[in-house]
Amino acid sequence: KDPRLSPASLRSQLDVAIDELNSQMAKTGRALGFSYDEVAGQPVVKVMNKESGELLRQIPGEAVLRVAHSIESLKGVIYSNFI
Repeated sequence: KDPRLSPASLRSQLDVAIDELNSQMAKTGRALGFSYDEVAGQPVVKVMNKESGELLRQIPGEAVLRVAHSIESLKGVIYSNFI
């Protein structure tokens, strides 16, 4: 097995890439932010108004993330009811 493909290693590489993207965006003065939503298991990109700090757009949208979080919490409820 290639240790570079382990979940922990891939997550670490993703964190480094996110930090690098955020650093590069800060240097260029662009109002883009990158993060990773642990519960939804996907990257999140935010476009901000540089002057006001207002969130202009988020990909995926907040509603999509709320649904993903709700599904995750329901998994626990469903699982515990069948044990």
